[in-house]
Amino acid sequence: MISKKSIKWIKFQSKAVQLQILEKLKTLVSDNFDSLDTKKLRGYDNLFRIRCGVYRIVYRPNNENKIIKVVVEHRRNIYNLIQNQTWS
Repeated sequence: MISKKSIKWIKFQSKAVQLQILEKLKTLVSDNFDSLDTKKLRGYDNLFRIRCGVYRIVYRPNNENKIIKVVVEHRRNIYNLIQNQTWS
């Protein structure tokens, strides 16, 4: 599930950025994590990030490693944004 704010944000980006982000999201959904630059976020329980140029995709998998929440934003804003998100 991609947050509504992230969907709106993606729509206002250039086509090149949209394609770049959507390609990473497709790879994430296909469970092909090995090809992604995935890193667990310190200070957060079960949150991970993927680099996508100057953008970050932050997600939370459930117990079966299925993605249940995704937030996309510029790297300077993403970490403040995720502090205000509900991740349940």
